Amino acid sequence: VTDGIILPAGLDMHVHFRDPGYPHKEDWKSGSQSAACGGVTAVVDMPNTNPFTSNVETFNEKVSLASSKSLVDFGIGMNVEEGLTSKSWFDTIPSAFWKLYPYGVSSEQYFDLANDVLEKTSKPLVIHGEHPDHMHDQPLHKLSDHTQNRSRAESECLSAMPSSENLHVAHLSSLEGLRSMPESATSEVCPHHLLLSLDSCASLDCKVDPPLRSRKDNDGLYKAFREGTIPILASDHAPHTIE
Repeated sequence: VTDGIILPAGLDMHVHFRDPGYPHKEDWKSGSQSAACGGVTAVVDMPNTNPFTSNVETFNEKVSLASSKSLVDFGIGMNVEEGLTSKSWFDTIPSAFWKLYPYGVSSEQYFDLANDVLEKTSKPLVIHGEHPDHMHDQPLHKLSDHTQNRSRAESECLSAMPSSENLHVAHLSSLEGLRSMPESATSEVCPHHLLLSLDSCASLDCKVDPPLRSRKDNDGLYKAFREGTIPILASDHAPHTIE
């Protein structure tokens, strides 16, 4: 090879391959083909498929699908639900990590679940780090409201989280969130939160979750990534249809 750079294959710890449940969006074959084409040879799939990956049966179903279709190595994340730590399989199921979402729960439930899992596991707990009480502070009338509405959600969530080396914050999106990170926790950042901002993409109707932020946030997160404060780059690859 001349005039090029040789890199080791990548591992993407945050993908949504939509299988089972939404194969019209993507399945393990098409998702893994895209990964391999981009030089990614291992992925970890998030649990918000249909059904959610939240018990032994759904975990084994997804492992079977991935084993039969995937062109790359894979791991499977497990959803956090009430009563998880009391399940007989909690300590033995070979999931890559636990994933906690802030949807459909009160803030009290959200933080109770986080603390309960962190106290009883040696695996990473990956959180969608937005506070349930601040994700919908104001009505949405235009695209920019999606960002402004949730400007406090990340920092309020992370400042209330316990400091644990097993806590991992997915798709960190703001400087305030970065400043609010628990001391021992780890984090990841996605390319769109490094390169795109509402300022530059307002005309493109770019709606992502967490929202695009400001150019200042882009620059601050990029600096933190280059310096190793944020150690992981993850895609949050998540296909949707127009509908």
